[in-house]
Amino acid sequence: MNVEINSYQLISECLKEYGKGELFFRADGLQSQERRAELRRAHLEAHPNTKAEHRDAIAKAAITPGMTKSEVNAAWGLLEEDTRMVFGHLTDDTLAVYACFTGFAVGESYALYFKDDVVIGVRQTEELVPSHEHELAMRLAEEYRGLCYFRDEGRKEGLMGNAIDLDHADWQREFDEYSQMEPIPLCSRQMIEEHVKAKGLFPEYLAALERLEIDGENIWECARAALDILPYPPLQPRPDELGIESYPFPPRGMPELPPEEWFWYVGYGRPRRAIFPAIDGKDELLDVQWIKERLFRVNQIPLRVNGVSQFDHIEVEWMNGDPTPRFKRVVWNQGYRTIRVVVEGKSEGYLNEFVRNYVARPHRGSYRYENEVLAITAYEIGYDVQSQLELLGVSWIYTDTLNQQSITD
Repeated sequence: MNVEINSYQLISECLKEYGKGELFFRADGLQSQERRAELRRAHLEAHPNTKAEHRDAIAKAAITPGMTKSEVNAAWGLLEEDTRMVFGHLTDDTLAVYACFTGFAVGESYALYFKDDVVIGVRQTEELVPSHEHELAMRLAEEYRGLCYFRDEGRKEGLMGNAIDLDHADWQREFDEYSQMEPIPLCSRQMIEEHVKAKGLFPEYLAALERLEIDGENIWECARAALDILPYPPLQPRPDELGIESYPFPPRGMPELPPEEWFWYVGYGRPRRAIFPAIDGKDELLDVQWIKERLFRVNQIPLRVNGVSQFDHIEVEWMNGDPTPRFKRVVWNQGYRTIRVVVEGKSEGYLNEFVRNYVARPHRGSYRYENEVLAITAYEIGYDVQSQLELLGVSWIYTDTLNQQSITD
């Protein structure tokens, strides 16, 4: 298929119903793994009303047009490491959504055509859909922040990510989770170079620039060179799939759920907050969201707390019958950094302008300002931010929440 395919051509290709009535078997050997065979059996047990011909195909690790997306996933074991390089075209005609995905290497290379959630065509082809222009940014967000699903919200919001597939979540979950869509910083040349150096692949990256005849000035071409040599991020457990037992908690006899007092406390409309130790020896209350058992998500930027950032997943504990939980430790950091600036003699308007110019625009960061403390949270805090802080003439602390260390000016 042509890379520049338009909506009419895509719908036309989908409606050709390639391979209707045929079986397409996975034949790369992975279909014989016991783990995958068990997943096929589990799917069939959980869906007793699956059509007989589809049940037979799934049991044989085969797909056929007419199957739903979940049936294809069960049969071929998709959504795992072997199909994560698949990209596709998507369009709609106001009545249905059509999509074509190419690059399924399962013994042979296939393209799958969808109408909504149903496969309406399967075709053997070596053709590939090129990666998204922001694929590297999405890879980094997946590797360091655990995000799996991405949306381009246009010029106003930009690229956003979530650990929840909102398109296939029930409406209540979508309502609860949409506010957790997180901004994805687009790649800069500095970010790309730092990432390939961290992977020990900088010589290979320079070689890729030369091989692809790229001068290293255009950011999209730099990303293309990096994608050419970078391995795909390892699969990470998703927050919605993790039970608290998945984390290495020591056996301490703690209850699996918060104490009853906490539920009553929240049920009466009290805020969901946790107590964090602040740098001045006092406590700081931060807004948190309960995920499961002792696991919470930090929803607010800390002002005077070291080693914790917004969006971190934390373990808490309840002490002395207090219904407000107390921070114990970070169990999953999503890669955000925090700069805390102690400000004297600067107006809030001046600080707002600083954040807009040097944080929000280039880094899509967020901030909080209270009692002469400005806290900035962003995925990447570049040199330009730190150099401007020096020009502000204020004292500041850069907290690297990945290793829980602080660097002062």
